[in-house]
Amino acid sequence: MYRQDYQFGGVGFALTAEAPIRPAPLLEQFRAPETSAAHQIQCRFAARLPAPPAHPPLDTPEEKMWSKDGAIYGFHAYQISHDDPLRPACWWRRRGKHTEMLWAEEFREMLYARNILTSADLFGSLLEEGGIILHAAYIVHQGRAVLFSGPSGMGKTTQAGLWERYRGADIINGDRALIRRGPDGTFWAHGICYSGTSGICRNVSAPLAAVVLLSQGPESRTEPLGGLNAFRALLPRVSYHTWAAEEAKNVTDILSALLSEKPAFHLACRPDESAVESLEKYL
Repeated sequence: MYRQDYQFGGVGFALTAEAPIRPAPLLEQFRAPETSAAHQIQCRFAARLPAPPAHPPLDTPEEKMWSKDGAIYGFHAYQISHDDPLRPACWWRRRGKHTEMLWAEEFREMLYARNILTSADLFGSLLEEGGIILHAAYIVHQGRAVLFSGPSGMGKTTQAGLWERYRGADIINGDRALIRRGPDGTFWAHGICYSGTSGICRNVSAPLAAVVLLSQGPESRTEPLGGLNAFRALLPRVSYHTWAAEEAKNVTDILSALLSEKPAFHLACRPDESAVESLEKYL
């Protein structure tokens, strides 16, 4: 049996399979020592996969998900090549910290660690451990994390780049951040193995200083964002399955706790140093 272990924000995942698990460069920095406390994702192969139910709550050509008897199920179809049609690739079932995966035999030579984690609903497992994934650019400045969030095209990576250029901040991720309580019991930002088009992905954790909601404006202006307004603005930026009542409850609870403990700001900004100058007065 082959095994690879990874850790995200203090949560471990042990991947085991009957065939070699191919490494993914983006994931190597998240490799971790073996531990029995990790989530177990066990991969086997089958000539035929169990069929998904008709009309599951999540139902797309590539992915289907549903719940039954306290377990979460998923079914994925992938292309073997760009010109190839979608083929049934894997079926999985998660109950607690154990995920059983069945992969179609034809994918035996294409068993990548990233595909396993993505197919097995990594974000859902992290949510069960008290972590939410926020669509945001993540920087560390003077040892503290600042997250820039907002709709696509609003300038998240631009603002992160301005802090790097003018204040020497480190850009940790240009697209996603894992938010979960850290070793001191407060909310921290953590690296996660997705970077979007930015290509920036580092395994760094830091205490969270603030979450910043962006909009574009003729001049840069920062203002504190109240709890309910911040919640409404951030909820669409969190990755979770809206059809799953338990996930929706967990996200609501975590986000509410986060906004009661950490400040949120609205930054109407220009793509220049004035945006940095406006925000830093509040940090």
